Amino acid sequence: MQIKDKTIVITGAARGIGRALALRFAGQGANIALLDLNAAELEAAAKQCVALGVHASAYTVDVSSETRVAAVLDQVVHDFGALDVIVNNAGIVKDALLVKVKDGEIVGKMTLQQWQAVIDVNLTGVFLCAREAAVRMIKLAKGGVIVGIAERLKLPVRYVGLGENLEDLRPFDAREFAEALFSKSESSADSASGSYAA
Repeated sequence: MQIKDKTIVITGAARGIGRALALRFAGQGANIALLDLNAAELEAAAKQCVALGVHASAYTVDVSSETRVAAVLDQVVHDFGALDVIVNNAGIVKDALLVKVKDGEIVGKMTLQQWQAVIDVNLTGVFLCAREAAVRMIKLAKGGVIVGIAERLKLPVRYVGLGENLEDLRPFDAREFAEALFSKSESSADSASGSYAA
């Protein structure tokens, strides 16, 4: 897929992988719609994209809000006249153990509020953004690509009672992802792992 002049929406675009992807795609001539809750860093990222000579706009949104996601994607289509790709990158971590044990005694546990916040952003947010992007891609009748990203943490996974630490398998990093997705032709991009054509 050639990305020059395509409109790419990136969630979680204020920092980290999302910002790196926005700058890389802008550097290749894509127009960028940056979505995040962090308004100040989002504006700074959008300005960096604009400095690369493309159209870029920042949209403050909570991806777990159905009405806000729909409204923001409508605004993106209005502002850019297109929605070719959405990269679902927004995600949060609530650093808590399921159950914290010290000297055989339970001293804490992950709260339902912590759990629900992670589910709301990392699962519901991806679902809402993918669904609402697909609806707009279909209405625009130009096709499109929907991508989901899971960020790996360099932290061990601790299993209660086993006393063992397991490392995650190594996923693509942002650069490898961009190269793998956008170095393919339009016909092969549809079958790339983790992406779905609308």
